[in-house]
Amino acid sequence: MNLLKFAIPGLLFLIGSCNFSNEISNNESRNVLRPFNDRWSYCTDSLKIGRELKWFNIENLPVHLKNIELPHTWNTESDLEEYYGSCWYFKEFEVPKGWSGKVVRIQFKAINRDSKIWLNGQLIKVHNGSGYTPFEIDISSHLNFNTKNFLAINVNNQFSNLAIPYWKSFDWPNDGGIIREVNLIKSDPPSIKNVHVIPVLKDDKSGKVHMKINLVPTGSESIPNIDVWIRVKEFNQPTDNIVFEGNRKARIINSSFYIDFDIEQVNPWHFNSPNLYELEVAIGHKMILTDNHQTNFGFRSITTKGSKLLFNSEPVRLPGLEWMPGSNPDQGLAESYENMDKMLSLLKGTNAVFTRFHWQQDEHILDWCDLNGILVQEEIPLWQSPKGNQVDDTIQGIAQLHAQEMIQSHFNHPSIIAWGIGNELQAQDKRVKELLNFLYREVKLLDSTRLINYVSNTLQQDPANDGTNVGDLIMWNDYSGLWYNMTENGITKEMMPALLDSFSQIIPDKPIIISEYGLCEPVFKGGDDRRIEHLKYNTSVYNQKPYIAGVIYFSLNDYRTHMGEEGEGRFKRRVHGIVDIDGKKKPSYDSLRTLFSPIKNVQVKEINGRIHVTGNNHNGLPGYSIFGYKIEILSDHEVLFDKYMPFLEPGSKFNIVVDHDLPSDFTLRIRDSRGNSILEKNIVNF
Repeated sequence: MNLLKFAIPGLLFLIGSCNFSNEISNNESRNVLRPFNDRWSYCTDSLKIGRELKWFNIENLPVHLKNIELPHTWNTESDLEEYYGSCWYFKEFEVPKGWSGKVVRIQFKAINRDSKIWLNGQLIKVHNGSGYTPFEIDISSHLNFNTKNFLAINVNNQFSNLAIPYWKSFDWPNDGGIIREVNLIKSDPPSIKNVHVIPVLKDDKSGKVHMKINLVPTGSESIPNIDVWIRVKEFNQPTDNIVFEGNRKARIINSSFYIDFDIEQVNPWHFNSPNLYELEVAIGHKMILTDNHQTNFGFRSITTKGSKLLFNSEPVRLPGLEWMPGSNPDQGLAESYENMDKMLSLLKGTNAVFTRFHWQQDEHILDWCDLNGILVQEEIPLWQSPKGNQVDDTIQGIAQLHAQEMIQSHFNHPSIIAWGIGNELQAQDKRVKELLNFLYREVKLLDSTRLINYVSNTLQQDPANDGTNVGDLIMWNDYSGLWYNMTENGITKEMMPALLDSFSQIIPDKPIIISEYGLCEPVFKGGDDRRIEHLKYNTSVYNQKPYIAGVIYFSLNDYRTHMGEEGEGRFKRRVHGIVDIDGKKKPSYDSLRTLFSPIKNVQVKEINGRIHVTGNNHNGLPGYSIFGYKIEILSDHEVLFDKYMPFLEPGSKFNIVVDHDLPSDFTLRIRDSRGNSILEKNIVNF
């Protein structure tokens, strides 16, 4: 067989001889992704007259417009901080004439919330009830190729019982707008809508990849035969080896294409060592290249066995912390990547390895968690409502839409180990439990590889009949002595240890996760001193309960919320964090960091004239094996000595001999495999 090199940027394959000359002569990808975030304008529509006046036609454009760039929310602007209603966004744009006959899509990362979208005067999409999930529209047949195009979007963030979150039942800001980035995508047909990867980590450290390619619908019932070329490459690892490369025939099942292949040896993804792989896929029809796609993934496993949570086959007990995004008063839910990175670095700095998000997040946040080793439960934002008598087919359908758009978009992130289907509902109610059972089944159909959970605040009422039993884990928000002790027959903090034991006795076959615990000011007095006392007491109790597989402290930050007890407008917030709303650390930050460190009892001592650093990997909570950790000794910020620590299972001790003369004052630091500081200890007058 004659072989011809087929190249596109970042992708090189050998394919069978064919007439590809026109396709490869310019060495260009067939796929164009164009950021679509500049040169927008917007205005409010408090009288709701925009549709009647046909603002969606360019000749009827309103006069008083403000020029903006995306992402954008109006609720951080001084005169609109508490405006919950209708706004309009407008954009004029051109597309190359060469795009005629191509597949052109507009991709919205999130519009909060109900949106109606017109292109060149035609209504092309209504997207209601889901303000944090991505969606896209094929606009190929609506474009002008000889004149400018006009896009108009009406967005409404009024509280609604036809949306999730339901009415005012959510504890974060109600920031309306096009709150995340927008892209314009061009490709040839057939085009790739998405690629889902199921990586299987085998016991011998080999890997198997199950891949599903979903095409952009064309309206035709016939499905073309496609040729598929694949390359898998190490992404963020010490080497960048290509571990698989070749072409494969696809199996067609229900309008999707399925491909399996093996990789001889893989480096697992772990929160200690988050090894990623880059998958590049190109497809063609009749040996003509039409589209290409890139995504990252990792090999890891998450399962349960009785009351144990197993990560990559190892029983683990996970320390966790939740961050509430959208809390920068100047940015809101249209948060910059820079601010996301800042807050995620603060979360990672506490030694937390696990988090949850009450609502669906920007892809950038999940990419960060993939790269830096944070396990995630991402949730449908069913928060405290609907109540039992409010559950109906409409809410069920909206929840189903949330699940579909969330999972379709975020399927490949190895950091996501669980999907959440609700938080603090009336989960002893029959109708609520029916909704949870429905969502569990629906999510399992969309993704059978991850855990699915419901977070309860009613488990203490009747553990055997609580809605959290629907999930794969028992997840309970523990506010003993706080929110749960505000009635005559409340639960004190002293009652909490025995209550936890009763949960384990009644439900012995599932791991228990404390999905929230923390102190909310000013409802509960005592300030950060009481916060420290509370987190130390609760964490010490959880540490002693081996059936507790993980905890999530709430929260990292004081956070913006329309329910806040402090501040007004865009500064309205809850004081619940170990950092303030600007990210400034409180004393409780270091207290939590110390509790969450897996390295305990570190000492520096002289034995027989030699200096030893000793300690152990904690055998409790946190509880997991560590590897790739390094000890450093510094003076005046200069590293005098460093040495890798051995692999340590929970409970294992270490003894590192320092073969270097040390000053009387120095700093001992322990870093993880990616260089993050786990522990720092200043030694004085040694």
